[in-house]
Amino acid sequence: MAGGVVVGGLLALFLAGYGLLISIIAGSNRLSLSVSLFTLLALYAPTQMPTAMQRGWAGELLLRVDPFTAGLRYLGKLIIDAHSPGQDARWLIGPLVAAALAAAAALAAAGRLGLDVGDRA
Repeated sequence: MAGGVVVGGLLALFLAGYGLLISIIAGSNRLSLSVSLFTLLALYAPTQMPTAMQRGWAGELLLRVDPFTAGLRYLGKLIIDAHSPGQDARWLIGPLVAAALAAAAALAAAGRLGLDVGDRA
């Protein structure tokens, strides 16, 4: 359960930050939706690679960089292969970096537009 919460939280933070960033930059809802759907399809592409290509260094790199595939691989090794949580923690680097970059980019873009990103007391 804890692994699912961690991976799900990282992916939710990534998608929220990315969605906010695209919405801030895009001029219309149509463009924002189109770019977001195209990006999700592009992130789905590494899962469609042939198995032999996934075993090479380039395929391995693509699988580790893609936050969705890396998160699913981590959960698969944790739940199905019964590995310890720290044994395959390197698979969480992709989702962690993606979540941090997306959130930071959304906050930076909001700050440049003059949107209030601070808390009001």
